[in-house]
Amino acid sequence: RIFEFKIHLMQDQVDEFLGVSLQPLLTVGNAALQAEPEHEIAAQALKIIAKIFWSVTASPSRGVAPTLPRAMLAEDQIAGWVKFLLSVVRRPIPPSKIPKPDEEGEQMACAGSSLEGVEEEQERLAPFWKAKKWAVRTWMRLLVRYGESWSQQRDDAEETKLRKILLAEYLPGVLQAILMALQQRFQGGFIPNKVHSELLEFVSDSVSVRKCWEVLKPELKPLFYHVILPGLWFDAHDQALWEDEPVEYIVRKYGEQDELQSPRNAASQLLCEIARHRGKSLGTILTFCGTSLSAYKDAVPGEQNHCMKEGVLYALGSIRGVVRSNKKQSNKVMDLLERYAIPDFDSEIPHLRACACWVATHC
Repeated sequence: RIFEFKIHLMQDQVDEFLGVSLQPLLTVGNAALQAEPEHEIAAQALKIIAKIFWSVTASPSRGVAPTLPRAMLAEDQIAGWVKFLLSVVRRPIPPSKIPKPDEEGEQMACAGSSLEGVEEEQERLAPFWKAKKWAVRTWMRLLVRYGESWSQQRDDAEETKLRKILLAEYLPGVLQAILMALQQRFQGGFIPNKVHSELLEFVSDSVSVRKCWEVLKPELKPLFYHVILPGLWFDAHDQALWEDEPVEYIVRKYGEQDELQSPRNAASQLLCEIARHRGKSLGTILTFCGTSLSAYKDAVPGEQNHCMKEGVLYALGSIRGVVRSNKKQSNKVMDLLERYAIPDFDSEIPHLRACACWVATHC
C-alpha cells in the first residue's frame, strides 16, 4: 500500500515487478481452470488470483480512474489475463454448492431464492462464488475505464489499442455470460445476494457502452422479465421478514436504509440507467409493464401472480423521478400507477398495500 497514493514514486520498479510476478500467477490460474469444478483447492486458487489481479487494477491515486499498470498494456501481456477472467466468469458452479429444494418441493412462484441463514450463504460464497465475484469486479473496472467514452481523452496509443480489443472481443462476451447467469436465477437457480447485485451492476454499467448495448437491445424482453424483475419482486426472504418483522420489512424495502449492495437496489439502478441513456427502449419496457399489469387484472383470483405485480409497480416507482423531464413517458408511468397501484390501497395482499403506499409518494 505504500505506493497506493503516490503516483510516480518508484513507478518503473513497480511496473517491472508486476510484469515479472503476474505471469507465474496466470500460469497457476490456467492450471486451476483445468481442474474439475468441484475441486475446492483449485477454486480457492482462482479466488486468490482473481482478487490479486483486481488489486493490480486499482487507481494509482485518489480521484484517478482505475487503470492497468504500464507493464500490462501490451496485447501479449493482457490477452492471457482477460481470457482467464472470462473463463472464471463462465466457470460452472458445482451442484454441491447449489441449494436443493426443500423436501416438499415448495417454492414461491417467483421467489428465485431460498430461505437461508447468513452463515449458510457465506459458506456457499467461499470459495466457488468468490472467484466469480472477484472476476466480475475486475471486469467492472475494465468496463468503466475502457468502455466509457469520457475516459478516451486520456488514452495513449497502447490504451487506445487495448480499448478496441476489449470492446470488440471480450466485454460483449462477458456481458452475455453474466446475462446467462442472471437468467438461471429467474429459472430458480441460486446466486448469493452479493454476487447477484454485482452481476446486475455490471449490466447497469454496460447500458451506456454502445458495443454492450448492441448485446442488450435485442434481448430487451428477457432483460426486463428475467433479469430486472427477479431483483425487484417480493421473494421468499421478503416473505419471512414480513411475517417476523413487518416494520423492518417496510424500512428495508421502502426506506433509505436498504443495504447498499442488494439485488433490489442494483436492479432498480439498472432500470434507471436504461431510462437515462436509452429512452426509446424505455418506451418498450413501459409497454411490457402495461401488458403484465393488465394480464394480472384479467386473471382469475387464484391465478394472479402477486409478487410479479409488486415487482412491476416497484419498477415504475423507481423510474418515476428519472422520467419527470420527459412529458410523454412521465404521463405513461403516472397512468399505469394510477390505474394499477392506487386501487391496491384496498388489496387483500399486505405487501401490495405496502407497495401502493410507497408508489403514492412518487406520484
